[in-house]
Amino acid sequence: MIIAIITMVSCSEDDKNDLDSYNFSGSFDMKVVNAAGEDLLDPQHPNAINPDNVKLYYYRNGVSEEVFNPDLHAPRNFWVIQDPDGGEYMIRMVPNYYEAEGNTITYIEWNESDTDTIESEFSFHDDATLLHKVWYNGELKLDTATALEFTVVK
Repeated sequence: MIIAIITMVSCSEDDKNDLDSYNFSGSFDMKVVNAAGEDLLDPQHPNAINPDNVKLYYYRNGVSEEVFNPDLHAPRNFWVIQDPDGGEYMIRMVPNYYEAEGNTITYIEWNESDTDTIESEFSFHDDATLLHKVWYNGELKLDTATALEFTVVK
């Protein structure tokens, strides 16, 4: 009984709030279409992109490392979602978010011969990691102040 009371008293309210209030806002949605505007993530499309073949690589400390965390719901840090109204499909992605000097780099390998570069700008705080901007192959595609999704043509 005494140990339980000491344990409860030693945990301050600040300690509990720090654990409950961390904000990670680091994902975005990306539509992938062909030149005709057709949804290439729709599994019914004859030229659909197979998500099982897509890989992400995080560039850190001069090395590109394939993202694969088998214990996560999305082991490659992306998953395909469909608009709730049954509309377009999108990739919801968590780009490289490791704190670093400047922006972070993620490579998305669509297949063995097609890889694109995603550059992300984050801010890091004691209580939050926040995504601000995303460049796709050098073109600014997303500013979280105005949107959380963009479209690429493949």
